[in-house]
Amino acid sequence: MKKLVIYFYYLIIPIISYGQSPFDGIFFYDHLDIHCGRPRMKSRNVIDNANIVAQYRFEFDRSIKKKYRAWSMAELQIGETYHKFYDLNKYSLSSKSNKQKFNSRNGVTPYFVASQFYTDIYKSIADSVMTVAAGAVLTDTAMFIYKDIIPKFQWELLDGKFEVLGYDCKKAKVTYAGLEWIVLYTNEIKTNAGPWKLGGLGGLILKAEDTNGRFLFECVSIANHSSLKPKIEYFTYYLTKEITKNGFLDYLIDCYEYPYKVASGGNDDFLVVLTKRDGSDGIHLKDNWRIPYLPLER
Repeated sequence: MKKLVIYFYYLIIPIISYGQSPFDGIFFYDHLDIHCGRPRMKSRNVIDNANIVAQYRFEFDRSIKKKYRAWSMAELQIGETYHKFYDLNKYSLSSKSNKQKFNSRNGVTPYFVASQFYTDIYKSIADSVMTVAAGAVLTDTAMFIYKDIIPKFQWELLDGKFEVLGYDCKKAKVTYAGLEWIVLYTNEIKTNAGPWKLGGLGGLILKAEDTNGRFLFECVSIANHSSLKPKIEYFTYYLTKEITKNGFLDYLIDCYEYPYKVASGGNDDFLVVLTKRDGSDGIHLKDNWRIPYLPLER
């Protein structure tokens, strides 16, 4: 019987370390990056114009033992009616012509590293609704789409004066989606925006890090646009699936807890091969492997 062989040499960053877990027959990997492919964009519709554009470096651990720290670049566009936060790397990995086309149209810098954030977030200020397009993992290049209410954060203001990119900043903390966040924000830029889903402080959040030190959003550039404002575009994709927020989070848990089941889709002729650094076959995996789940959101 012919086997469908999936080589994860290009899809999964090589193993940092692995070992057998206390559960017999379960291989528990210290780190695997399981994001797959690129989504195929279908259309781009203008929904607003950006007064402010800020770019952030997103860093996070992919290893329980904090041996491997990945990063990605994301952009925050702040308009009158919409705020958009999206992954830049997801689009810069396309062909050379597409890179040039995308960058000339959006005025962004290409980053030639693998996408790690893999998400578009649109906040509608008028109705306080957030639309999230999040990439599928292990299966295909589809995008999951869900809507949620923009969070009303209960911020605790902290003492201290700080500076980020020359802006005077204040400090605050909040617990959201299972993590406690410490942020630096500036009242010199009046807005309730911030990286990812964070916001609501009346000033732009320039830095946000969870207290475990696993996730970090740090602003690396800010541009104010009084004229020739960049377009804020809503991206649509050819492969999408409408889902609830909880449904998507459950799907992610399954990707890490039962990766073979998710990747195979129940196909018995499915074989997962982890390649070695030299490209040769390494470990063949069936249902006896797990990936540590270090979620940004629970």
